[in-house]
Amino acid sequence: RHAGLNPDQADFESVGERLGKEFDDLYVGLVSKETAAFYDGIPELLLGLPENVKIGALTNACVDYAFAVLKSNCPSFSSVADDDQKKEDQVVSIYEKFLSIHGADSVPRPKPAPDGLFLCCDEIGLKPNQCVY
Repeated sequence: RHAGLNPDQADFESVGERLGKEFDDLYVGLVSKETAAFYDGIPELLLGLPENVKIGALTNACVDYAFAVLKSNCPSFSSVADDDQKKEDQVVSIYEKFLSIHGADSVPRPKPAPDGLFLCCDEIGLKPNQCVY
C-alpha cells in the first residue's frame, strides 16, 4: 500500500509521483545553512584541492536538493590562491568546482546501485577506478 492505494489501482503511480514531488519540493524548500550545513572544514578542504582534482556530488535525495545544499553552503567566490599568487581573477566558487551533480531522480537507479556513480564518472571524464567515493 502506498498513500492508501494498492499497486493494482489505476492512479497508484500518478498519486505516488505527485506525493513524491510534493515531498521533494517541501524538503528542498527547507534547505538552509541551519538545516543542511557543510561539516566544519569542508569548504576549506574543497577550496584547498588542487585544480586537477575533479568533484561530483551524488545523493539519494532529489537532484534539486543537491543543488540547494551546494548553493546555500557555497560562497559566491572564494580565493584559492596563496597570498603570493593572489590576483583578482584567481577566484573560484566552490559550487563551480562540482562538475557533476545528481540525485536519485536524475539517475537510472539510485544508490546503492552504482548507476549514479558511473554517470558522475562519465560526466567528469574519469573511470570509476580513478575515483574516491
